[in-house]
Amino acid sequence: MLIARRRCSYVVALAAMCLTSLMAGCQAPPDPVPASAAPTAAPTLTELLEHQLEPFHARTGVYVKDLATGQEAGVRADQAFNSFSVIKLAIMVRAFQLSDANTLNLDERVEVRRQDLRDGSGMLYAFDPGLRVTLRDLLTQMIATSDNTATDMMLERVGGLAALNAWLKEAGYGSTRMVQSTLDFFRQPLMLVDPGNSSLSAEDVFAYWTTPYVISPRRLAQQSDRGAALQKAAPFASIEKKVMSLWNDDPNYWLGSMTARETGRMLEGIQLGTFTSQESSRQMGLMLGEQRAGQLRLPHYLSWPDYAVAHKTGDGPPVIANDVGMVHAPNGRTIIISFFSAAIAEPYAEHEDRIGRLARAVVDYLVANPTGT
Repeated sequence: MLIARRRCSYVVALAAMCLTSLMAGCQAPPDPVPASAAPTAAPTLTELLEHQLEPFHARTGVYVKDLATGQEAGVRADQAFNSFSVIKLAIMVRAFQLSDANTLNLDERVEVRRQDLRDGSGMLYAFDPGLRVTLRDLLTQMIATSDNTATDMMLERVGGLAALNAWLKEAGYGSTRMVQSTLDFFRQPLMLVDPGNSSLSAEDVFAYWTTPYVISPRRLAQQSDRGAALQKAAPFASIEKKVMSLWNDDPNYWLGSMTARETGRMLEGIQLGTFTSQESSRQMGLMLGEQRAGQLRLPHYLSWPDYAVAHKTGDGPPVIANDVGMVHAPNGRTIIISFFSAAIAEPYAEHEDRIGRLARAVVDYLVANPTGT
């Protein structure tokens, strides 16, 4: 019916034009349509990203790739950013590689001791020491809840900081490295007040950041005096502005250094199984699919069941909000989106919402261009 109506309209219009020509006699043909009125070309993927990044009040970097067509684009994709917890992707990949090589048993059970506890994201710090979990459990918590206790425990299991960075370099990730453990990351702000705090034990650092938020009365009694004394000697309010500046601009104070492009490559390797066996790749994908943070970022406007987003966040409010992941579209397409930011100068929730809108715009653009044209 639509085609028939269009044909009818075309015939009527054609007859009208013929009649107009006869009436006009030998008049000159009408002027051509001005160039400004001609249809404009569709934006490129890079232009789309640039447009989506304009409203952000922050320093940003992004890389995207459609694994089905090979289309890719980036804006400041090779600029280094403070990774925060996104660097945990590297620990996960390396752990599964070692598992495939039978040099690491992910079914091994280990005890989470008091000296293992770390503040920040995650849940293990809230449990009483003595919990016995598998290494696979630690990896799952490291990704799904971005657990810092699990992170340092698994960092040790993959050989430590130097070994992890050596593997990254050998694997071709020249701009990706883990700068320090989460213990050292949380110890550094105290060293700004007193360099002598460099010798603080893991228990003291934990007491400083968590007192009086510990749930267990027994543990609170064990650490409250020490935590209160440290907080009085080095109040965070006195160093907060300096810490935020260092998180933005000084790589020596970052948890990890990553670029959007190299992180996108790592996600592609996880998805395609080029790092590990297919079974290990499957498990990593499921862990990323269990992500509990960042729901207002990449997944915000890509809801289930139309889309599935497997991703990893990196959070340093109020100045850092990263999110990288794989968007699985209903037509079987997988789209990589790697987003980093720093120096956020807008409400954190608004910044997160902009990330979600960018992700939806990218997916809509690529799904509408299935052949890359």
